[in-house]
Amino acid sequence: MTVSIGLAQLQARDEDVAGLMRRADNAMYRAKRAGRNRVVDAGSELETA
Repeated sequence: MTVSIGLAQLQARDEDVAGLMRRADNAMYRAKRAGRNRVVDAGSELETA
């Protein structure tokens, strides 16, 4: 069993919970691409809206 986790913290730029979830989801897929058993923080990505 392996796990890929994307973490995100609510920020002022998030207009709603959907923005938070989108950033967490993007971080999770980055963790999946990076290999097994990874945790990626959405704060480490540069966001462009």
